[in-house]
Amino acid sequence: MDFFSLFSSSYSDIANLSPRLLTSGNQKSFDTYTSSILEQIKHHKLDERVLTLLDKINQPHTSFSDADIRELNLIDSQLTEFMLSAEHKCCKRKNQCQFWSPTQREIARSYSYWKQKAIME
Repeated sequence: MDFFSLFSSSYSDIANLSPRLLTSGNQKSFDTYTSSILEQIKHHKLDERVLTLLDKINQPHTSFSDADIRELNLIDSQLTEFMLSAEHKCCKRKNQCQFWSPTQREIARSYSYWKQKAIME
């Protein structure tokens, strides 16, 4: 293969993905995210399933069958689902997370309402 044929392909340019809003700087979201993933892994016994596949790989004279590959892909897709589900449980930005009690939130809303009403009059 020559240089020209390698780089003159008809593939599209590399596209930038939209940035993820979940960051590790928000400790409460980080804790929610990790605890949710760990809970799902424990519930679906993903760690045991992965270790079973790992043991099978490490045994001499055994082959990785099509069923094992399907199991590995299933584990991968489940882990991806767990991660996306955990991300939806978290605040996307730190300024949108309110660590207030319901009473404090009502007081703040009431204050904002009456302040706006006073400005309008």
